[in-house]
Amino acid sequence: MTVALHQQSVEGEVVLYVHGATFPSALAVGWMMQGVSWMDDLQRAGFDAVFA
Repeated sequence: MTVALHQQSVEGEVVLYVHGATFPSALAVGWMMQGVSWMDDLQRAGFDAVFA
């Protein structure tokens, strides 16, 4: 299991990305489309977004 988002003190909504065993997170949350990934969007919105 990979946690794509971790934020210590959250006020409001929380996003948790869990990927399956056969599809890596780098090809999902980290995949760039037109120069931007979903993880980039989360970071711009103020979340600490990482993938492993």
